[in-house]
Amino acid sequence: MPRWLLIALAFVFYAAIMAAVVAGARTLVPGFSGWMGQTFGEGVATILVFGVIGAAGLYGFWPRRPDGTMRRLRSPWD
Repeated sequence: MPRWLLIALAFVFYAAIMAAVVAGARTLVPGFSGWMGQTFGEGVATILVFGVIGAAGLYGFWPRRPDGTMRRLRSPWD
């Protein structure tokens, strides 16, 4: 399986698991994100939550050097 497909599948599974955690928290803990819905509106709050999930996923899959530091994207010197 190509590496790009593995990364895409891992990102999709990560987002699905995090969305399930958010949905479970909203169901089990009343008011978990109610303040966000009242402040920004439900649509914007949902977009913000998925934006944070997406940013965390991109951070996790960012290319790294062997010592663990992050590379510049598309850098010919790394």
